[in-house]
Amino acid sequence: MGNTFTYFQNESENNLPSFKIPKIPTFEEISSKLSKEGVTKKKLEEIFEECCFMSIDFFFDKYKSSDLLKCLHQNQKVEWMFKCKQCSNDACGYICCKCFLNGNHIEEGHTFSLYESQINDFCDCGNEEILKKSGFCSTHAGVNEKSKKEIIDRLPFFIKKDVHIFFRYLFQYLQNLTTSILLEKNSASVEVIIGWLKEICSVSSILVHIIAEEFTSRQLEIGEDSKSRFKLNEHKPLPYKNEAESIQRLWESHHFLGYIFSKVAILDKFLPLLSLLVDNHSTFKVSVFEEYLKNFITIFAPRDRASSRIMQFLGIVYIENIKISLPFATGYSRHNVIELILRSHKTIYVPLLLPFYQSSSSKDITKEVMLQTDVPAIPKLLKEPSVVRYFCSQSDKFKLLFEYARELHKFTSLQFVDPSISTTKFLLVQELNLIASVKNIMVTLDGMVGDTEFRQEIIDSIAEKLVSNIGEIKKRPVFERCGIKLPHKDFFQKFTYAEIPVHFPLYRMLSTFLLMTKMDPSLLYTKYGMLESDVIDMVHTIVLFRVFYITYDPTETLENCTDITMTNDLHILQVAVCLLGSKKFLYSFFNVVSSIEPTPSAFNEAFSILVSSLQIRATLVPTKKVIEFHLLQGLFSNIFFKTHFRSFDSVLMGVSENDICETYINELAEPTGRALELKDQDNWKYYDPYYPHFSLTYRNAIQNGSKKRFKKYMESKKIPSESNPLPPVLEELPTELLGLTKIFNDQTLIEIIFCILADCLYPTFIGYDNSIELQPILKMIISNPQIILNDFFYLLVLSIKSFKEITLPILTKSEIDEIVNSVINFFDHEKLIKTQILINNSTDQNEKEKLLIENQDKILENLTDNIKINYDETTTTTTTTSIEEKENVNDKEIFDSLKEEEKEKEEEKEKDKENEEIVVEKEKLKEFSFNGKDNVIYNLLRVYNVEVKIGFKERLSVLDLLFKFWDLMTNQTQYLQLRGSLLYIFSFLKEFDPIFQKVFDEHKVDLVHDVEHSNQDDLAHKKSMAEKRLKLLEQMKKQQQSFFDDLSDQEGEEEEGKGQDNKKDEKDDKKDDKKENENKENKDNENKDNENKDNENKDNEKELNDKSNIDDGRNETTVTTKVKIIEEVEEEEEEENIIKIEKVEEKVEEKEKEKHKHDHDHENEDEDEHSEFEPCVVCKLSEKAGRLFAIAYVDLSSVSHQNTKQSIDEIKMDKLNVGYNENYKKFLEKYYSILKQNSAKTIPTGEKPESFSVYLFSNSVSTYVTSCGHNIHKRCFDNLMKGQPLDPFLATAFKCPLCNRHSNITIVLGEPNDTIQYRSYVEDLFKKLCYYDFVSLMNKDSMYSIDEYLWKFIIQNIETLELKSRKTTLYNDNDQQPAYFLMSEHDFQRELTTTARLHRVIAQVDFKQKVPHAELPIRNNGIFFSDAFIASSYSIWLCKFHPSQLFDIILDGLQYYIFKMVIHHCIKNNIMPTTGDENTNQYISNAINLITNEFNRLFYGEKPLLDNDNTFREEFINQLLPFVRKLYLLYIIISRANPKQPQPPILTMEKLTDINYCLSCFKFNGLLDMVNIVCSKANFENTLNQFLRKDKMTSQLSAFPQVFCSFPPPLKYDSLPKWIDLPTRFVDFMKDHLFAGHCSKCGALLKLVCLMCGNCSCETSSCRIDLFFHKPSCCTQYPLAFYHAIDRPFAKSFKLEQGFLKAQTPTFISIYLDQNGHKIATPSIHAKLSNKKLSKLYKCWIDCSNRRKYFIEKK
Repeated sequence: MGNTFTYFQNESENNLPSFKIPKIPTFEEISSKLSKEGVTKKKLEEIFEECCFMSIDFFFDKYKSSDLLKCLHQNQKVEWMFKCKQCSNDACGYICCKCFLNGNHIEEGHTFSLYESQINDFCDCGNEEILKKSGFCSTHAGVNEKSKKEIIDRLPFFIKKDVHIFFRYLFQYLQNLTTSILLEKNSASVEVIIGWLKEICSVSSILVHIIAEEFTSRQLEIGEDSKSRFKLNEHKPLPYKNEAESIQRLWESHHFLGYIFSKVAILDKFLPLLSLLVDNHSTFKVSVFEEYLKNFITIFAPRDRASSRIMQFLGIVYIENIKISLPFATGYSRHNVIELILRSHKTIYVPLLLPFYQSSSSKDITKEVMLQTDVPAIPKLLKEPSVVRYFCSQSDKFKLLFEYARELHKFTSLQFVDPSISTTKFLLVQELNLIASVKNIMVTLDGMVGDTEFRQEIIDSIAEKLVSNIGEIKKRPVFERCGIKLPHKDFFQKFTYAEIPVHFPLYRMLSTFLLMTKMDPSLLYTKYGMLESDVIDMVHTIVLFRVFYITYDPTETLENCTDITMTNDLHILQVAVCLLGSKKFLYSFFNVVSSIEPTPSAFNEAFSILVSSLQIRATLVPTKKVIEFHLLQGLFSNIFFKTHFRSFDSVLMGVSENDICETYINELAEPTGRALELKDQDNWKYYDPYYPHFSLTYRNAIQNGSKKRFKKYMESKKIPSESNPLPPVLEELPTELLGLTKIFNDQTLIEIIFCILADCLYPTFIGYDNSIELQPILKMIISNPQIILNDFFYLLVLSIKSFKEITLPILTKSEIDEIVNSVINFFDHEKLIKTQILINNSTDQNEKEKLLIENQDKILENLTDNIKINYDETTTTTTTTSIEEKENVNDKEIFDSLKEEEKEKEEEKEKDKENEEIVVEKEKLKEFSFNGKDNVIYNLLRVYNVEVKIGFKERLSVLDLLFKFWDLMTNQTQYLQLRGSLLYIFSFLKEFDPIFQKVFDEHKVDLVHDVEHSNQDDLAHKKSMAEKRLKLLEQMKKQQQSFFDDLSDQEGEEEEGKGQDNKKDEKDDKKDDKKENENKENKDNENKDNENKDNENKDNEKELNDKSNIDDGRNETTVTTKVKIIEEVEEEEEEENIIKIEKVEEKVEEKEKEKHKHDHDHENEDEDEHSEFEPCVVCKLSEKAGRLFAIAYVDLSSVSHQNTKQSIDEIKMDKLNVGYNENYKKFLEKYYSILKQNSAKTIPTGEKPESFSVYLFSNSVSTYVTSCGHNIHKRCFDNLMKGQPLDPFLATAFKCPLCNRHSNITIVLGEPNDTIQYRSYVEDLFKKLCYYDFVSLMNKDSMYSIDEYLWKFIIQNIETLELKSRKTTLYNDNDQQPAYFLMSEHDFQRELTTTARLHRVIAQVDFKQKVPHAELPIRNNGIFFSDAFIASSYSIWLCKFHPSQLFDIILDGLQYYIFKMVIHHCIKNNIMPTTGDENTNQYISNAINLITNEFNRLFYGEKPLLDNDNTFREEFINQLLPFVRKLYLLYIIISRANPKQPQPPILTMEKLTDINYCLSCFKFNGLLDMVNIVCSKANFENTLNQFLRKDKMTSQLSAFPQVFCSFPPPLKYDSLPKWIDLPTRFVDFMKDHLFAGHCSKCGALLKLVCLMCGNCSCETSSCRIDLFFHKPSCCTQYPLAFYHAIDRPFAKSFKLEQGFLKAQTPTFISIYLDQNGHKIATPSIHAKLSNKKLSKLYKCWIDCSNRRKYFIEKK
């Protein structure tokens, strides 16, 4: 029955009242009406009214429930969203910007993050399942399940029935519209209905409930306990029936939700509506998930965009919210979510993705496959005991976990796979989730106390499934070699990429399983049936991947650490050692190594893997000590900021970023805002030089930083810093992995080490008797063993350390005594053998007898001990007499017998066969046999008969080789890096038994005296050997340092009291440089006897240059994480150039020495004393070897024009509330726009001088010519350019061969002359200057010079240099903080010199036509529309005035500038006629009177205001000083062009700041004297008349009164280009720009805020060039641009270099710091603006020409 009370109709019949009750229309009527009249929003509302007997608006007003809906905001585009740690109950608690800002998160200081959401993400505000109620915004604070139930219960039954029936009709109609045949035709109608349903649901919680029930055709519970009471299998039909309807029975038999889920195309259209319903109805959410699982395979299978979109939407709802999906993983439904996910990925996804790896051509891929997965839900679900108990007990489901992992092993490729491609990253995520699943199962089992039987059952099940699936992996064919079955027929058959799986999760799952269970690996053989062939194949797979692919990290990653798979892989290699034994493992490893390219980097990478696999202590449940060990590796580098440590969460499973950054790191590091320092220097004992977990991008930078800091630590302990680090202090080796120690005690590893060491010491080393099969293979694989010597010495030390710390403590006393006795017997045996060899080798009979007499006791003792020695074949039988037969023989008789036998032997030998007999003698000597098991000590002592060269053998042990290294180190200063390793080994042996001390004494090894004594000798020896080379390198370093001085001058400002520390740091840096140069010289000479000497020296030189570059950048370089750290290509080019420089210099010096040996030094001294210029950076010769050229760069932007624009804007907008006349403001705006309209549209030719002065110099690009300070000869430059590819955009771009700085011109130096050659040099420079200024208009192949235009480069250099050299307090923290200069004095002098040199060349321009004085810019009316400095300086150049004649022009320029200052003063103070027509003579006369009177009041009379009003005086100086400074700079520059004339005093920035000093240089005695001389009353009145009666420059200015037409306004000294006003708190900055919008080009969020103009920009790489053009006349005038991120407290810098926009280093710069002054990675209320950082960044910006990298940190 309908809402009858509302719709009663009164009918009168026989005057009796009667009533008619309307009926609900039938479905056929509704359907027919919609079909005929069409589906519109209005029609749907009409039908609602017909069915429910009320309008939809009346329903909303009568039964309000909109306040019970959660936030319905859903992204239609990518938007910003927040996550709040305090308010979120789940990882997916997302809050839209509006709700977040309306909440209490910021006010209460919550920890939150801002992230870029995806399309269709929705806000969770109001959802109690995800967010705490305390986190709801004010709009959604009242949303709760209890209130929803109450309001629905209050709704009358008959109204519920009517509304239910209406929606039932509507859904049935939708079903009819969406049949397969009609769907496309009715698509528009369907979208209208869905849109309308979503609209009404968004304002009524009641309708949400009713529609949800009609979707499912069942009653849905609502309330706080609704989900607990709701049962899927207890179907409660809806009570709202219309028995008269034919569709009633049809509707009861099925439901609409099931219908749309069965059709993917229809379901895709309903997603927005379902999203709204699911968000606001908890039990409907369960029903939807049930239908999702029923149709999971159908939805998943297409893997197209629609399929992926549906899965992604539902995944966000359910996969992230485990509370919903948990019952569906435990038997609540017959559709198990884990099973469906695994089965679909195994059977559908893998076959679809394999072609992307294995196809040889993109044509073979015919289907687009979307990368979307629900697998991350599995490890989350497996944290629940109920899920583990159910899932692991269902064998058919549980096995899918391992079968899917096995399928991923099929992913191999025919070629190298870039780890950054999306498919690889996607499959890596699959692996990580499978690994996490095994881990979580084990963790959950451990938590199920008391159920040990079930736990063991599951452990056995996992092990069996892992082993069986590993056995089913397709193996490489194997062949019997060296007693082991290995892939390939020989060692040198190369592996192909097709043989290297890119993903192998089963091995990593096995590692995880063993780590969590601590199971003895041998059980894999004995209990679970794993085969040796499986283990060998596993070793090959892992080593191949880690050698050829290294990591999965893409090169552009910002993370410092790699993923957890590195831990798994290294651990499983340890397991393989335990299972295979050392020989089989090492042979497998070298089988892979034989396939790599024989380069140093490849070998270092490969053997780093070997070292790491033998010493890693893998764990998936890190203890505090483990966590600290990992974090220390980052701290050692001294380039990690606090925020960078967050990346360690990828290798420390279960440890959050917050725990790392807020708890653990604070205990280890000093609390500083710079790169973190160690608190305790003793922690260096944990330094691991082979730490494997850093990401590929930052590994080298981090390791280099750690090595450098380690050297400093060694020096602080007075230990030679050359020594390689020893293995770190590690956690105890787990009991189950004690089998790993056998690789250190076994003979195989030590023999490999022996081969490497012998090959280093003996370049002619051939082999040794009974060698391992690998020996000749090693010889062929490693042609230059020096490059891996350090790695194998490290392995040797690791072997000793393992024996000392693991093996020795578990030996019994008898076992130790047995080893000691064997060692003693060994040395006795060796002495006897050496004596006998000495006897055999002696050719002097008397000498032999003497030796026999001296050693008869030893020989007899040896005989009684049954140690038999064969002298030769003839004496063999005589020495076989048993001990019993010889017990009673007299000693004398034995000795006589021996002498007789020796004589007989000598007689029988022929002289020509003597050497051969000796060799045979040695070969027949029996070797000593050690007692007991092999161990490291035995392996060190075991003697090998080594063929050190062809035909010559020598008895050598590893210990003998170590003694040789010690001798080379102490006596020849070679192999100094091995000092620490040798000391460690020898010290251990000495501690083990005193017998070794005697051996050390014999070999002159003094572990105390020699270390200290030899260290001093080494340094002295190295200094003498490296003197020449060190001198050259120091010279180069000195030149390079000139480029980096700004870092110490400008960025080295610290707090008070730290000046001495800075000086100390500089001294330390110099010492470090010198020390490293000495180390380098030693390394250059340590291998001088080797065959590969030249190649090694080249490698060492490159290593030196790397280290030098690192040293130079110490004050520049800190890793940011997220920071590009090193531009590798540029560094390599720089290194190559430096090597070339050294070679050229050496050749030149040799020739010079040959020609005039005695006079060379004297000539060089003379050159150094009298040379005006630095020598050529290539050949190191002065200008006597040819004319020099300064290497320079034309920067196409500077800050000078921007300062003018900012001053105009300040007046135009009246920011200081002065009250400027509107006519004046409009004139400035109009005239400035006229200047910019003419900007660079045409190339100026034939223009008059005033056009250049007024327009062209002001509207062209603001260039700045600067130099790195290095010079080069023309021939050297031509040779350099031959080796550098030409830039396609800028024809002359190149890099300085010394400092690697971008350059594009060379400025000819020296005395000008009229030679053709000099003129060609000058013309070439002029052409390039003009080309760069008109690069978009001039063809680079036909560039030409515009002579009259060239002065522009001098003008803008002076303007920019004047601006950069100012002293300011901008961005100071307070008024008490002193002013600072914007650039260093060193840079100022260099740039002043560069400008003077440029002027000296440009002064040579020979104009075709002389300019009459009357047409000079300074004499023309255009002076009032142009800059007085430009006009006066241009006039000087045009007339080529001699310096002594400059004064008149300078005075004229100064007069016009002061005149404009007075006019501006009168306009500012409104000293103008107030009545009359502004263009009449009367008005002009009145104006002349007023202005003249004001002029006299200011400067003349009894009390001129200039001397009596401090406010005016300060303002006057503020406006005058910039002009005077520019005039004085011009005077200095012109004077330097005539060095024979008297030169002005040396100018410093401090002097230039003093206006009295500047005026005194022009012979003025103060300000008033200057005004009286320059601007007399008569001159002023004449100029004023000329000004007020001048012609307008253009008709566009005719409307403006003459009195206001003065341009430009005077610039103030304290007025500098400023950035936008930044709020103190970062959260306020963030709030101001959250709604900046999207990029009009690519649609991405505008994430960057320009610090210059405040506009927001896109950071997408394809749109990046637009960064500079987001606001014309703003950033295009800047030398570089800084942009601050909206989502994080970081700024980024970009610069146009050589025509291309480049991000600068570091990538991220922090000006917002936390409460402790530290960098902060995420938005926080504690992030506050640091003016100190801001001022440093400002200096970097304004003086960018001297900054290669933009750092504001000081170490």
